[in-house]
Amino acid sequence: MSFPKILPNCTLAGTLTLKQDAMVSNLRSPNSIGNTKFEGVDGSVKYTIGSPGDTTTDYAWTSAANTTEQQLDLGPIIPAKARIADVWFLCDVSAAGGITDLSVDIGNAAGGDQLVAAGSVETAAENIQAAVNSAGIVAISLIDSNVFVNGTPTGANWSTLINWKGTIYISYTDYAKLD
Repeated sequence: MSFPKILPNCTLAGTLTLKQDAMVSNLRSPNSIGNTKFEGVDGSVKYTIGSPGDTTTDYAWTSAANTTEQQLDLGPIIPAKARIADVWFLCDVSAAGGITDLSVDIGNAAGGDQLVAAGSVETAAENIQAAVNSAGIVAISLIDSNVFVNGTPTGANWSTLINWKGTIYISYTDYAKLD
C-alpha cells in the first residue's frame, strides 16, 4: 500500500494499525519517549483548612478574641527545583458566627501574597486563584519551599468563626525528578 506524498521527497509506506483504546491510554499517560522518562514529574497537593478547633481538617485557624491576620504554615510542600503551575483556594462550607468577610491570601512567606492575592472566601463556592502566566508564579527555588495561607476576618473575632471550611489546591512541575 502506498500513501500520498505529504512533503516533497517524503513518502509514507506500510500499514498502520492501532487499537483505539491503546492509543488513548498511551496519550493520557506516556511513561517515556525513547529513553526519556516522564513518570512523577508533575505533582499536585491539596489541604483542608477549618474553623478554630476543627479536627476534621488538615489545618485550623486559631481561636482568638481579635481580627488580627493569622498565618497557617503548610510546611515545605513545594519540592526543590519545582515550578508552581497553579494555586487555587475554594470555600467549601460558608462561615457562621458573625463573620461577614474572610479575606485570604497565599504566599511563600508568612503574611505574603506571592502566590495568590487577597480575596474573600467566607461563602461556599467563593474561590481565589493565582494569575496564570507562562513563566510560573514564582521563581524556582533550589530548596523546598513553604506555603503560607494568611487569613483576616471582618465582622467578628476569630473566636466566633464556626463551621467554615476551605481547600487549597497546588499543582507544580517537579524538575528534580528528572535528574
